[in-house]
Amino acid sequence: MKIQNQTGAILIRMPILLALLATVCFWQRDILYQIYVANQVHAVGMVVNAGIFVLFIGGLLQLVYRFFEYQTEERNIWLFEENHRLGKQVLMGIGNNSMVAARYQILNKAVEDGVNIDQSALAATLLAEQSSRNSFLKFVHNVLILTGVFGTIISLSLSLIGASELLQIDGTVGNVVERSAAQESSLGVMIYGMSTALSTTMTAIVAYLFFGYFFIKLTDIQTYVISKLEQVTAIAIVPRLADGSSLFTELDESRKKYLEATSQLNAMVEELFKAVTDSGMNQKQLDHLVAMQKSIQINSHHVEQNSERLDRVIDLLQEGFRIGSTHRNSDD
Repeated sequence: MKIQNQTGAILIRMPILLALLATVCFWQRDILYQIYVANQVHAVGMVVNAGIFVLFIGGLLQLVYRFFEYQTEERNIWLFEENHRLGKQVLMGIGNNSMVAARYQILNKAVEDGVNIDQSALAATLLAEQSSRNSFLKFVHNVLILTGVFGTIISLSLSLIGASELLQIDGTVGNVVERSAAQESSLGVMIYGMSTALSTTMTAIVAYLFFGYFFIKLTDIQTYVISKLEQVTAIAIVPRLADGSSLFTELDESRKKYLEATSQLNAMVEELFKAVTDSGMNQKQLDHLVAMQKSIQINSHHVEQNSERLDRVIDLLQEGFRIGSTHRNSDD
């Protein structure tokens, strides 16, 4: 299905990039171990990194869910086009909750109620509805980088605490061993703070770049699906429900009025011929009436033939526009 390639291609990229990221992490596992594990004195860095990871995974799962939703919408639009092209029931095989089914039902109701169709208003409403569903994704996208900044500020604060303790060690207090232990502890806090700042910043930046790329791709897919739906609406749904139905209704009404007028004229000539015959008119006038009656009968026959041809034209147009048959009585 050609229309599904847009979302499918993006879904394929996600595990590829995750595998590439995992490969890089495995390749640099020694350095990462020193940054994330070996130099951790307190649990602050681990807590911040865990928060970033949980936020990232939650947003990523929501992204995948939204991608699969739009892939289903793409399939439904493609199926609608195929049904329309093949002259089938257009909603066959399409869920009632899909965007294309909802758009078809809205326009069908508008045509039945005689309401003017404002396609731009429908498009704006759909775009607003779909954008409102991305609130959590926007939150994750905006907060991810801030979590890294938050972790960096905390870590640098710990480093400053260690530096302050180091400066406060008085050479006159305690023996050499105690001063050395205090200096070592203060230096450890400083190194831990710098390491934690690096780890939280790295985690937040990598998560932000990965999530931001696919979040932008989600907005691209959203725009693509909505534009595809508007295209289908313009070239298939609107002509099918609005223009085609009104055109065929007018043609059918014209055909009925044409046949009715011809029948009334024929009946009036017969009554006139009977009245003239009973009144005893001369032969020349009777010949004129007989000729007029024959002419009307010939015209009536032509009208019936033209009506049959018009019915055939209507059927061909209905088949071409892929719309339901006009409501005509079977005895017309």
